[in-house]
Amino acid sequence: MVLKLKISMFRFMRCFYGILLIDLETHRSLQILFRLVDGMVIETVVIPCDRGRTTVCVSSQVGCAMNCQFCYTGRMGLKRHLTTAEIVEQVVLAQRLFTSEVGSITNVVFMGMGEPLQNIDNVIKAAEIMVDEQGLHLSPRKVTVSTSGLVPQLIHFLNESNCALAVSLNATTDEVHDIFPCLDLLENTHMVWKSLSPVYFVG
Repeated sequence: MVLKLKISMFRFMRCFYGILLIDLETHRSLQILFRLVDGMVIETVVIPCDRGRTTVCVSSQVGCAMNCQFCYTGRMGLKRHLTTAEIVEQVVLAQRLFTSEVGSITNVVFMGMGEPLQNIDNVIKAAEIMVDEQGLHLSPRKVTVSTSGLVPQLIHFLNESNCALAVSLNATTDEVHDIFPCLDLLENTHMVWKSLSPVYFVG
């Protein structure tokens, strides 16, 4: 089957953006490349699911400082944090553009460009807007923030938000997981069990 690509340019709120639309019958995903007002570019991905769930994967930073070896974004280094508006606009735009093709947006994951907990204040504010009745009105259980394991920010997030948290360990030893030692993460699991947020540990 021939891959169908459609590229368009639009003006949306504070962002210029280009859309790379991939045919749903072939790749089952849609990518949006945002060009921000300062010329920086970020990526958002819309992921439909046959079970009636449609997930938007949003970015929280331009680039990333974590330098995870498996992640291309880490090679860019950190350029800047996204504002609360720039994070929320990614979901709003996905809803406006793709609802007719893939159905309503049901889930949001902060698993795009950047380490969300390095931009924790704007991420928490964005998540609040996403779950607020006057905002996007998603369930807190349907909004998941992913982190590579920044312990102080992780604790702050659990104290401030009832959205879900995914901790990506990517290692079983401190030599490999050098962002924060695995023991520090384990010693703070009591915060996890006391929190109201669902927490997932991903290997």
